[in-house]
Amino acid sequence: MKKQLHRTPTVLTAFLLFFTAVCISSLTMPATARDINLDDIYLSPTSPFRTKLLLAKLDGYFAVGSILIDRNVIFSGWKSDTTIAYLKELPNSRRNTLTLYNTHTKVKTEIARFPGDVLYAAVFPGGRFMALKRMMPGKNIIPDPQISIISLSDGRERVFPSSNVLLDFTISPDGNSIITSSEKGIISIDALSGIHKTLLPRSILPAAFEGDGTVLAYPSHDNNKWIILNGGGGSYRLWCIDGGKITELQNITSSMEVCWVDSHSLAYRTGSPGSYTVVIHNVVRNIIETIGKDSFNTSLRFFPSMKIIVWLKDGMINFYRTNTKTSLTTGLEGDDIALDNAGSRFVSTLGHRLFVTDIATLRKKNIELLRIQRNVLSLYREARQKTLDHQNEYSAMYLDRKISLYEELVKIKK
Repeated sequence: MKKQLHRTPTVLTAFLLFFTAVCISSLTMPATARDINLDDIYLSPTSPFRTKLLLAKLDGYFAVGSILIDRNVIFSGWKSDTTIAYLKELPNSRRNTLTLYNTHTKVKTEIARFPGDVLYAAVFPGGRFMALKRMMPGKNIIPDPQISIISLSDGRERVFPSSNVLLDFTISPDGNSIITSSEKGIISIDALSGIHKTLLPRSILPAAFEGDGTVLAYPSHDNNKWIILNGGGGSYRLWCIDGGKITELQNITSSMEVCWVDSHSLAYRTGSPGSYTVVIHNVVRNIIETIGKDSFNTSLRFFPSMKIIVWLKDGMINFYRTNTKTSLTTGLEGDDIALDNAGSRFVSTLGHRLFVTDIATLRKKNIELLRIQRNVLSLYREARQKTLDHQNEYSAMYLDRKISLYEELVKIKK
């Protein structure tokens, strides 16, 4: 198939355009659309393989001793080493609950309930707050975007207006504020008081505020450098500010999947739809290291305390430790992955089910997980042959990619 693709670039181009359209359309969907199941895009609604594949992949979690926390979960993160905070969408209600789960006692405590379609949510470093972007019903059926900061100690909420339907804020490394743009430039909004503070005036980088694109700012962990993005829809301009030096960078294709891994280097996503790449870019020496490539989705995140990058290879969860340059392919598919502070457990969602997985136990369950992976591989091979179950003309290409992914996993563990 790979050789055939090289001979027929128009097919690949059409496939990428189709995949882009699917991704863009998901931005306007309710929160449950974030956990996109690629199988549902490329297998027909009547195909039995949709259910068979999901159940087989869920079996992988149970095979490695993962704990199922809840269902209908859309976002999650660690409040502390013993407490997970997660958002659950209540079916057919356009309402959500914010719940805390204690990993020791297994007790769930609902601390907040609120309306709206949540497009993005993240727990602050330190675990004191959760910030989210949501769409509320507005006048004349036009959605009203809002930014909300919720205290994870008591569920109190502070709401800020937004003029953008896309993500328009980042979270400060100290875990005390969000960072957004205004007429003054880049500002911070304190999570407790709501007080605004100007961090970078517009005059420092006027080009970043030109046009209609969303402006996002990412300070380095020591606050000595900044990354400023402007754009949308996978097309961005990006600048690095280092004191009085401003350098424009190229090829970043996601405003959300950008993070400082140290005072000199960034991790970010590049490439095109259907063939994304994860890189680490030393902006001081202008050296780029590729750590993963050719993926439908990457969901890149970085966890500073463990120096671990989490990313997806066609739905498969991977870890990369930046200080030792070592990788771990978990063998599990999922999304919205978050590591605890010790780097010993992670939460992830699959089919809107939230699991917590112990990494040491996962490493010990190779034989059990290999059995699951062989089953998934067999299902993908069978689905590849059942052309009546294919959703569109790109389904065969997608299924070939998934078959190659699982063939590699099975080969490694033999």
